[in-house]
Amino acid sequence: MSEAAYRSVLTLKDLDDQDLKLRKDLLKQVDNGSIRLT
Repeated sequence: MSEAAYRSVLTLKDLDDQDLKLRKDLLKQVDNGSIRLT
């Protein structure tokens, strides 16, 4: 999965607040390089 596809999945609008928070945390880890997408 490409990073762009991953981001689009993580930023879907129809998420509740809990889900959105978890996904934002994941995006931060991606930005920090903690998570490697292949």
